[in-house]
Amino acid sequence: NIKNIYIFPTEKEALEFYNNFSNFVPESSHFPAWDTLSYDSFTPSLEIQGKRLQTLHNILVNESFHTAMSIKSFAQKIFINDLDVIDLKNRQEVDFENLIENISYLGYINKDRVESRGTFSIRGGQIDIYPLNSEYPVRIIFNGDEVAELKLFDYISQRSLKNIEKVLITPSSELFQTNQIDIYKSLEIESK
Repeated sequence: NIKNIYIFPTEKEALEFYNNFSNFVPESSHFPAWDTLSYDSFTPSLEIQGKRLQTLHNILVNESFHTAMSIKSFAQKIFINDLDVIDLKNRQEVDFENLIENISYLGYINKDRVESRGTFSIRGGQIDIYPLNSEYPVRIIFNGDEVAELKLFDYISQRSLKNIEKVLITPSSELFQTNQIDIYKSLEIESK
């Protein structure tokens, strides 16, 4: 089991290393720093949070991993002890209603149409979802309680791009199960 974390002075150097290293070790990952300052009042972009959650999942479940990160991302507090995810595969038996509950539990917002990360919609025996950790939204087509097809689709045209075999859905936010008291405790600030 090989577990390596490569830390670089800057985000640019970490990303350059990852881009080169991933050609030789495809299962390697990049753990990006937040694209906000620690004292900003807004959260990091959903894309950055998705990449971070995907990498955290890989570190938690894989016996071996190679992760590149900057000193900034290494120093940022992670508010996750355990990471709840939904892992779906073609031809998997899944309770449709239970899946919808789990998607809502992970913080995804039910909309009429999926157009941005962190949203999902239900149409008949199909669920469209835009996972934080995915470049494209995913269409989950059911046949009864079996996943019949998984497809990536274009959120603008709503047309299918390609079939996929599996999808991992991370929470809709890195701060998904964190309440303010946990944040205050971790930062050793009184909640007053």
